[in-house]
Amino acid sequence: MFEEERYADYTTLAMKLLDSETLPLQEKLVVFERLSEIYTGKNESLLKASQLIYDKHSKDFEVAKNHVLILIENQQTKKALEIARKAANANKENYHAWRLALNIASTYWDYAVLFEDAKKALEFFPTMPRLYFDAAKGAIYAKKLNEAIELLAAGELYILDDRQAGALYDMRKGEIYFAKKEYKKGIIAFESALNKAKNKSAVYSTYALELSKANIATEVAENLLSELKNPDQDRNYFLAHGYLSLHSKNYDFGISLLNEGVKATFNNAEIFDLLGDLYFRKGAIDKAIEAWEEAMVLESRNKNLSQKIKEKNIMLQSTIKSILIFIAIVTLASCGRSKDLHEENAIKLPKVKEELLISRLDSLSENRPDHFYTKLSSKYSDSKYNVSFKTSIRMRSDSALHALITFARIPIYNTMVTPDTLTMVDKRNNCYMKEGMEYLKTTFGVDFKHENIEELILGMPIAWDDEIAYNQVKDPYNYVISSTSKRRIRRQDSEDFIIRYFLSNDTRTLRKTIIDSPKDTTSITINYYGRELVNGFNIPTEGDIKVDTPNDELFIDFKYNKTSVNDPRVLYLAIPKRYDRCE
Repeated sequence: MFEEERYADYTTLAMKLLDSETLPLQEKLVVFERLSEIYTGKNESLLKASQLIYDKHSKDFEVAKNHVLILIENQQTKKALEIARKAANANKENYHAWRLALNIASTYWDYAVLFEDAKKALEFFPTMPRLYFDAAKGAIYAKKLNEAIELLAAGELYILDDRQAGALYDMRKGEIYFAKKEYKKGIIAFESALNKAKNKSAVYSTYALELSKANIATEVAENLLSELKNPDQDRNYFLAHGYLSLHSKNYDFGISLLNEGVKATFNNAEIFDLLGDLYFRKGAIDKAIEAWEEAMVLESRNKNLSQKIKEKNIMLQSTIKSILIFIAIVTLASCGRSKDLHEENAIKLPKVKEELLISRLDSLSENRPDHFYTKLSSKYSDSKYNVSFKTSIRMRSDSALHALITFARIPIYNTMVTPDTLTMVDKRNNCYMKEGMEYLKTTFGVDFKHENIEELILGMPIAWDDEIAYNQVKDPYNYVISSTSKRRIRRQDSEDFIIRYFLSNDTRTLRKTIIDSPKDTTSITINYYGRELVNGFNIPTEGDIKVDTPNDELFIDFKYNKTSVNDPRVLYLAIPKRYDRCE
């Protein structure tokens, strides 16, 4: 505690000294060095101190270099590069100033800057082979591949007998030939680099990366990567593994390894970018967007990244819409396929009169709380997507239902459903939709009823109607009540839908609902796997819904958390003024 107070006092004094107009620069650098010993890594106090001294002495290279390094520590790499370039242009005959700017541009994949500044530096230092090497790298990504070859040819005049530099030049030639899709020449160049190099780690990882991106000789790439142990497992090592996993569709392995990579490497924006691609290919759109957004925070140089996030956000929005429609279809009992009436119970049950079972379901359909709250943890999957999300639900019986959907703890969709209106606020895209309930019927052919969602969530009999003549299905293993007779189910007569309600073995709760339609080939099954008594009401603890269609299988599960009954809560949904209608 005493040390912390001393540090705080020294920091306050240091800020005043660094802001001084009279204190000489060399003394300020001593003060800053002392601060650097107290604070390491990402730190606001050190960043502020660095900014203070830079604002007053920006033309001094040592000051600029210190500020650049602090900015990088604080993940402000674009600003760091901007200041490094200013320092290089202000100190044009200082090779170290150019080296600082070029190292940042190369490390963080600012290849257009690398190409431009390396060529500019060559005007002042034409005999430095490293500058030709950097300029060639920039030329590759500027699509000036022939110029890249010419730059290396010019630089080789100054390598002399430096075999390691020669190896790196051959490695760069390999990158150029792979960019030109002249893979045989590229492989020859990389093999030459391996023969010359004393320290082969950079060649191993770069060679493996080029092979994995091109998806050729993948066994060779794997062998090269196996040669690399800590601490030689650099960014290219993890990226190469990521591309191999992407091409082989071994997404789980790639995701696991890249998650290790973002912890093991410092400049990891591009690893997050590729990690997002793997999550997306796996179907986990929410995790893909989360990884890409982290890449954006880390200032990835992928110019297409923001567009990629935007497009996948739209896709995610479409997926959520599909989930909502999926739930609507289920709760409206509008489709299904006739299935075998005998379900999974293996033990014959005692006979119970049809009248008692119908009476029990009739009673369950009326046992609706005035207020309800829960948090649902869900996973949705189909042939394309695999999305995990959470939903906070507040309900006021027969009046309104409010749902807040979150991904990775970030609120994404805020929804209010009333008997007359469906309102959804999209927080990602700053837009909203507000439609009458006839919108779903017009758009999707679904005659939506607000009360059916309540019944689904509360584990009640969906669309129960005491005016329908229900029948008990003769099934010795289950207590089943159907909205039509067993004979007509098998004949698949012309009813719009058939609902079967499966009661628990003690007949006290609803265990399952199956919805069938003779008109199509889709089947819906709703399961409830557990119940708890909350304030006198038997509420589900978990369940799932499965929809089988001719073209796909859709599945969503849900687990209830922090459920409360008849504890009134405010239901409120505001649409920010700056939001427009969703397209």
